[in-house]
Amino acid sequence: MFKRAAIVFLGWCGAATSGCATNVAQTAEYQPAVTVDCGAPKSAVSLPAGGAFSGTDRVIDSPLVSTSYTANAGPGILVASRDAFRLYVNGDLLLESQASLAPSFVGVSFMPGKNVVSVVAVGAERQPLIAARIDELEQPYVTDTSWKASTAPGAGWMDPAFDDGSWVAATDHGLVDNLSQCASKIAPLVGAGVHLIGATDPSAHAVAFRYRFDIAPNGFGAAATGGRSAPVTLAKDIAALRALVENDDTERVVALPEGLLDFRPNGAEALIQATCPTACTTSTVTQYIVLPTGTDCSANLVSIKRNERQIHIRSNKSIVGLGRGTQLRGAWFDLVNSSNIVLRNLAWFDVNPALIEAGDGLSFDATTKVWVDHCTFKWVSDGFTDLSNSSTQTTISWALFDGENAAECRSRHLRSNELVDSEATYHHSFWRHVDGRAPFVHGATARAHLYNNVVLDAVDYAVGSGCHAQVLLEGSYFEEVAAPSNIRDCVETPGLLGLISATAGSNLYGTGTGTHKLDGTASQEPRDSVFIPPYTYRLEPAAEIRFRVQERAGAGSRWALPLNKN
Repeated sequence: MFKRAAIVFLGWCGAATSGCATNVAQTAEYQPAVTVDCGAPKSAVSLPAGGAFSGTDRVIDSPLVSTSYTANAGPGILVASRDAFRLYVNGDLLLESQASLAPSFVGVSFMPGKNVVSVVAVGAERQPLIAARIDELEQPYVTDTSWKASTAPGAGWMDPAFDDGSWVAATDHGLVDNLSQCASKIAPLVGAGVHLIGATDPSAHAVAFRYRFDIAPNGFGAAATGGRSAPVTLAKDIAALRALVENDDTERVVALPEGLLDFRPNGAEALIQATCPTACTTSTVTQYIVLPTGTDCSANLVSIKRNERQIHIRSNKSIVGLGRGTQLRGAWFDLVNSSNIVLRNLAWFDVNPALIEAGDGLSFDATTKVWVDHCTFKWVSDGFTDLSNSSTQTTISWALFDGENAAECRSRHLRSNELVDSEATYHHSFWRHVDGRAPFVHGATARAHLYNNVVLDAVDYAVGSGCHAQVLLEGSYFEEVAAPSNIRDCVETPGLLGLISATAGSNLYGTGTGTHKLDGTASQEPRDSVFIPPYTYRLEPAAEIRFRVQERAGAGSRWALPLNKN
C-alpha cells in the first residue's frame, strides 16, 4: 500500500513529550469533542493515474530526503489522510499512501527560497480530509485554514511557481485533539495544533491542497539569495566542496550530508605553528598565542600542529547542511571580496581551539550580501564570525555561539564576534559561555542591529561598542552576564566612545546580570542616538523568545547532533 523506503508508522506521542509540540499556542479553555467519520473506507481507494490531480507517480530519489531519523527527531513532514494521498514537495513526489488515517513521515530538508508542500487526497464514498505537520528548523507549520484547497486544480498545481490565487482556504474540520473518533488513530499529530482540513465542496472525492512558506533572510542581509534556484548538488567531501565553491562565481546550491565531515589535514598537510606560551592571570591555564610577524615573545616559542583547512567561498553560493545539520570539523570559511552567499544548517568546530589567533569560523573582508542561518560555532581559535573592511548587507540569524573552551583563561571564548566598520543584523541568536564580544562593534562606519537574541553566561560583557560604532539593541534576554552592554573607549582614537541604544522596556535582564557599563563604570541602560533600520522586522517580546531561541538556534535546531572532539 505504500511506496517509498522506510516510511514510518508512529506510535503515541502525547503533548507532554518534548519533541511533539513546539511553538504552538495552547489554551486551557474546554473544547468539546467533534464528530468526524474516521472509520475505514467502505471500498478500495485508488490514487489518480491521470487527469487534473495527477503529477508524476514515481517517488523520487532525492538527496534532500533522509531515512536517518523518524518523526519528531528531525526536519520533515508528518501527514495522515482519511483515505489515500500523495505528498509533493516543490513538485517532487516524496510519499504516497492508501492506508486510512495512518500517519506517515518523510524526513526532508528544505532549501532557502520559496517552498511549497502539496497534497492530493482522494476518497471513495466520502470527501478526503488530511492532517499534517511540517517540521522546519525555525518553526513547525500545521494544517489549518492557511492551507489552500481546490477541487479543480490546473496543470502543474504542485509546482512552486504555480499561481494558486484562485484557490480557496481549506475548510477546517476541527483540531485533531478534539476529534473523538480520529484522535487515537492519528495520535502523533495530537498536541501540536494540527487541524483536519478538507474542501468547501462536501461531495468532492479528490482535493488538492497547497501550503507555501519562504525561507529567506531579514535585516541588512535581505538581498542575499546565494545560488538562487540552481539545481542542488550534493558534495560528500572537501574535494567536492572546493570544486563547487572555490573556482568561480557561478550560482550553485551545494548540499552537504548530515553528520560529521572531518576537514582536518593529515600527515604532511598539517602545518607546524610557532606559538608564544603565555600564562593566564585568572587561572592556571597557559595560552599558546600565534604572534603577528615581527612580534617578540618573552618566552621560548612552542611548536604546535595546526588542525584546520581554510576554504574560500566565491560569490553566488548557497551551502546547506542536510537533516540535523552538517558538522565541519577543522574547517573555516574565508569570504573575502565575495558577494551573495547563503550558509545554513552548518556547524564549524574544532578549529585550533588550543591556539589563539589561529583561524576564524567565518571571516568576512569586504564581503557583501550574506545570510548565515541556523549555524553553530564552537571550539574556534579566533572569531566565530569576524566582519571587517566595509563588509555590508549581512544577516546572522538563529546562530549558536558556544564559547565553552578549557584552553581559554576563563574557560570561555574571548574573541567571540567582532564587527569592524561593517554592518550586520543579528537576530534570534544565542551566545553562551563567552567572555565577551556578543558581539563587539567598533569603527565610525559600523552599524549593528541586534534583536531577539539571548546571551547566557558572559563573564565580562555581552554587547560592546567602541570608536563611534552604532548599535541598536532590542527585545533581547540576558542572564548571568556581568554587563549586558559595554560602551568602550577607542584604542585608535582615545576618547571616541561607541554608541548603543537599548530600546526602553524592550530587553529583559535575568538573574545574575550586572549593570551596563560606560567607559569602565556602572551606568544606566544606554539611550544613545543611533541609526534607524532601513527595513521592516517583527520584534517579539524578550520573555517569549528566551526559551525558543535556546531551543531552535544552531545547526540542526532542536534536533542538533552532538559535537565531539574525541
